[in-house]
Amino acid sequence: MKLDHRFTSTRGEAAGQSRRTAIASIAVSVWCLIRLSRHYGGDTATVLVLAVCNPLTIFHAISGAHNEALMMALLLLGMVLAVEGYLVPGVVACALAASIKIPAFAAVVFLGWAAAGPMASLARRVWSTIWVSAVGLMVVAVTSVVSGLGFGWISAIQGAGGSRSLLAPARAFGIAARDLSGWLGVPLWDADVKQVTTLLGLGLAAALSAAVLVRTKDRVPFVSLGLALLLVSLLGPALYPWYVLPAFAIMSLTLRESRMWLIIVLSVVGCLVILPSGAGVLHRIGGAGPWVIPVLVVAGGIIWYRRSRLGGGTGPGAAASTGVVEVG
Repeated sequence: MKLDHRFTSTRGEAAGQSRRTAIASIAVSVWCLIRLSRHYGGDTATVLVLAVCNPLTIFHAISGAHNEALMMALLLLGMVLAVEGYLVPGVVACALAASIKIPAFAAVVFLGWAAAGPMASLARRVWSTIWVSAVGLMVVAVTSVVSGLGFGWISAIQGAGGSRSLLAPARAFGIAARDLSGWLGVPLWDADVKQVTTLLGLGLAAALSAAVLVRTKDRVPFVSLGLALLLVSLLGPALYPWYVLPAFAIMSLTLRESRMWLIIVLSVVGCLVILPSGAGVLHRIGGAGPWVIPVLVVAGGIIWYRRSRLGGGTGPGAAASTGVVEVG
C-alpha cells in the first residue's frame, strides 16, 4: 500500500508540474501574441480568441497538460525575437520548440528562407536556409545531449504510425484500405500499409510545405509557416487535436476573416471527437471508425475542387501568397 501511495503521489506531482508548465506557457504565448498583433496592426482581441480562448487550448493544452503548449510558447517567442531583429535568438527559440516536437523545425527552415530578404536570389535564399538550419540542428543536438534524453525521439518518429490514430487521414486511409482488401479476399499486412501511408502522408506534407515555402517573401512568414505546420500535423502518421494548436496560433495573427472559419470549425470538431485523455468517439463506432476521416477528406476535396473552379482557386500556395502581411 505504501508503494502504491508513493507511486500515486509521484504521478500526481508530475501531472501538477505538467499543468503548471502548460499554464505558464499559455501566459508566455499571450504576451507574444499581443506584441506580434500590435506589431502588424492586427486585432489583438480576435487573435487571443482564436489562439488562447480556443477550446482546444482550454480542454487539451491546459486540462490535458500537453507539451504543445510549451512548443507553441517557444515558437511564438522565436517569432517575436525575429520580428524585433534578433534572428539567431529567434532561431534558437524555434529550435528548442523542435526539441519538444520535431515538426516545429519547419519554423527554423522558414525563418532561414525569409531572412534572405524579399528580393533575394534563389542562391542567397538557399544559403540562408542552410546556415540557419545548421544552427537549428546544432541547438536540437545539444539539447538532446544536455537534457540526458538522447536521440530516442528519432525512433519514436519512426514508430509514430503504430498508433491506431483514426483522426490522422494517412493512418485512417491505410486502415480503411487494409479492411477493404480483406473484404475483397486480398489481405494486406498492417505493418506494410502503415509504412506506405506514413511515407505518402509525410511526402505530401513535405511537397506542399515546399510549395508554400518558395512563395514566402516576407521577413517573418506568419501565414506561410502556420499553413506548413498545419499540413505537417494533418498529414502525419498520428494526429490529435492539440497537435494543431501552434499552427492555429501563428495563423491567427494574419489570417483573413473569410478564412477564420477553418480554425473555428476544426477546433470545435477536435474537442468533440477526442477527449483530453486521448479517448475518441471514432474508436467507439466499430468498423465504421476508419472510414469517417477518408469520407470527409474526399468530400472536402470535391467541394474545394468545385469551388476553386468557380472562384479561381485558393490552394496552399495561393493562401501563402495572398494572405501574408508584408514587413515594411
